[in-house]
Amino acid sequence: MDAGTWRFEHSLDVAAGVTLGVRSGSDELQPCARLSVTPVMEVVEGREGWLFLANDTNASVDQFTGRKRLSDEERSQWRFFAAGLGPLQRQRSLLFLIANSKEMVRPEYYPYARADVTITEQVSTLLEEGGIEYCNPVTAMQAEADSYYPTDTHWSGRGAYIAFAACMRHFGFDDDFESQYVFEKRDVVGDLGSKSEPPAKSSSTVAVFREKSGVFCRFSNYLPGTGNITIFENTHPVHARTLVIFGDHRRVRVASRRCLPTSSGGSSWSICRAVTCTRSLIAKPRTM
Repeated sequence: MDAGTWRFEHSLDVAAGVTLGVRSGSDELQPCARLSVTPVMEVVEGREGWLFLANDTNASVDQFTGRKRLSDEERSQWRFFAAGLGPLQRQRSLLFLIANSKEMVRPEYYPYARADVTITEQVSTLLEEGGIEYCNPVTAMQAEADSYYPTDTHWSGRGAYIAFAACMRHFGFDDDFESQYVFEKRDVVGDLGSKSEPPAKSSSTVAVFREKSGVFCRFSNYLPGTGNITIFENTHPVHARTLVIFGDHRRVRVASRRCLPTSSGGSSWSICRAVTCTRSLIAKPRTM
């Protein structure tokens, strides 16, 4: 043992806090350090019991409040991404969808003030400068009270429908989509509610197809997250087209992540939609 080095073995319960110190010649305790454990809060409670993500790797709170924005290098990467996405849009019917984080849609329940300029505005400007067609249905989401719900980070069935309808309008389809669905209320826990003890539930909407659906799963690799590939086929499509969706919460990639063909053969062209959540816009975008 080196001079001046002390070694001891002892179990300490630091849940309630532990003070380490030494005793002087008069047997008086001289505190040296205090140890305690504070759990990392993954959820922050907003107004009226609404739960929001906190302490995530994308720094959602800092993005919303403007403390975290794109650096010069990150803006350069988005310009490079737009330059690669542009030719793809000219070759195919391709749309970039910004799936808004919950606090962007329901800021009235969020316990932090929104900055005038966030990463969402920065990326939107860069996409517009690059001539990229994109869809951000935040206004339509805000107009529907049940587009999101208190105990989950993701949109509800109503919110998913709003994003779907906005994209279909962009692609030129003017069908009465809403008449094809009924929106049912269901109590669910959600990914944020599951972090509470006991788990917290809230009412959410689920979009249910009114008619008998001809959709079935043709293939799935059953991966729960990144790398998932699922293929659906529709034996009675309204439009004989193929829809391909690329989506990633962690990184924007135009690559084969999740493929959802919705027509049964005979399609001479496809509709492509690249999706990313606003809190993931901080990640380096890529085209592959």
